[in-house]
Amino acid sequence: MKRARQYGLSLIELMIALTIGMFLVLGVLYVYSSSRASYATNDAGARVQEDGRFALERLTREIRMAGYMGCASGLSNPNVIADPVKYPITFIPGDGINIFDGGVAGGWVNPTAVVQVANTDVIVIKGMGSCTAALTGNMGTDNANIQIGVNVCGWAAEDVLIISDCVSADVFAATNVSVGSVTIAHSNAENITPKLSKPYGTDAIVGKYQETTFFVGVTPEGQPALYELQYNGKTYGVPQAVAGNVYDLQALVNLDSDGDGDVDQAGQAPAASNWNQTLSVELVYSVRSEDGTAGTVSQTYSYNGANVTDRRIRRNFGTVVGVRNRLP
Repeated sequence: MKRARQYGLSLIELMIALTIGMFLVLGVLYVYSSSRASYATNDAGARVQEDGRFALERLTREIRMAGYMGCASGLSNPNVIADPVKYPITFIPGDGINIFDGGVAGGWVNPTAVVQVANTDVIVIKGMGSCTAALTGNMGTDNANIQIGVNVCGWAAEDVLIISDCVSADVFAATNVSVGSVTIAHSNAENITPKLSKPYGTDAIVGKYQETTFFVGVTPEGQPALYELQYNGKTYGVPQAVAGNVYDLQALVNLDSDGDGDVDQAGQAPAASNWNQTLSVELVYSVRSEDGTAGTVSQTYSYNGANVTDRRIRRNFGTVVGVRNRLP
């Protein structure tokens, strides 16, 4: 018996095959689209977490060291002899940390071209930088040069420096930093007087004066970010975006108003009168994804003084940071 040979497909068979193929392709496309959307959401969420950790690391590290002046961190008022016209600084350990509620709206003067995000707080931290040098010889008089041996920190003339021991502290501008056996001069060419509060001994250290400002600003690409700005007592550095997509920053202070070393007023709005009572700072900041379609649903939230609706992924972060030099 001969088998019938197949010479082709009928129209009905072809249509059935095309239909089955179309469903298979649609299924593959659906799985691919779902996987891609899931990947984008997970990736955006991971980036939000990463930006949040970067912001936390920078803020906590600097806040802990607010008002640091070595062994003299607990002093109420250092002796500032740097010329206030050339070096416009105001610094006492009590105001080692300042918080401007609302930033510009709270009295902060923005020295940069970066636009601050409206209604976000600004944190200014003052003190001695981390690079320090010990004196290698006693000063014979209060206007004698300061001997430090090796200039590992790269200080130069017109740098604002702090010299301190456990009893006293002076803030001055260097008029000359010699090479070789390094000495630092502090004449009245850059200071209101060449005299420090006393002749310091080898138990003293020298460090550079430093102000660090954190604020939420708008990047050139139009995205929010946490900015860090350095000030050395004379000039500002270039503002750097240290954590992307931070769109809100709020801070409160916990106070020791009776001087017993314990917090008795928690969650207070910052005020110029309570810096010397601040033991810790409460931080709440918000991070959003850069992709406005990364989330699964649209949400409305406040950003830069207006309500915004998009599908960004958002996370709120909070922590309490103790000021290391204030804690018992």
